[in-house]
Amino acid sequence: MKVAARAGVVVAVGVLLALAGCGPSPTTPSSDATRAVARGTRTQPPSASATGATASSGSATLDPSAPSSKAVLAKAEARAKALRSGAYEARFTGGKEPVRISFRGSRTDYGILLVVGATEAVFYIHGATAYIRGNAQFWAQARTPDPGKDVFIEVPTNRIGPATDLTLERTLRQLITTASARVVPEVTNAESQGISSWSLTDRRGARAGTVYISKDTFDVIRVSDRDRDVATFEFYGWNDTFAVPTPPRSKILKGPPRGGVSGYTA
Repeated sequence: MKVAARAGVVVAVGVLLALAGCGPSPTTPSSDATRAVARGTRTQPPSASATGATASSGSATLDPSAPSSKAVLAKAEARAKALRSGAYEARFTGGKEPVRISFRGSRTDYGILLVVGATEAVFYIHGATAYIRGNAQFWAQARTPDPGKDVFIEVPTNRIGPATDLTLERTLRQLITTASARVVPEVTNAESQGISSWSLTDRRGARAGTVYISKDTFDVIRVSDRDRDVATFEFYGWNDTFAVPTPPRSKILKGPPRGGVSGYTA
């Protein structure tokens, strides 16, 4: 949906800007700073082709016996509220710079890869503690010193601001809320990622946005926005177990206290 897509871009860019007042500062990235965080133990992420504008959504067909979009979204919302863990990939290509967001993990332990143009950062969150590693562009955006290659900065999770808005449950809630206000009542049969799905379409047509929800489990599978701001969300690994790394102590520096002098401690 277009509104949700724009909000996602705003949050992603906001992460970069908000860190300027965050106190902590980070790192020059290694080549693996661009890798997504560890995958789930069972379900693999969509292939590169599945994240394109024409991903695996099959042709939709009308079904007179299908439930209403309101009923489908209500079940999807209940399913999302009970969700313990999962993953998603999001891509936005309609702005000045392409944006990619990759999330994997649970409600308390998760990893986020954030890429805005040439700017990249990885966040590993374990409860109240967050570890951040970024590239030179990221820390230049954050106006904080670069502590060195492969180094993570440890800060309280409540200091990473908008990054916590990229969690799975918040993203799903936003997308479902947006869809509830914008989709037509009719639901069609479709397929996405090889899964039999209900297809819910924006009132202005498929190019303005489509939501694919599993018929069996009511998991949100895919949300696409094909209007001026092109965006795609792919969801997978619902309730899978995900390994979220904790950096070795030798690679961690602690960020300065909020409002303190810029600098780090071992």
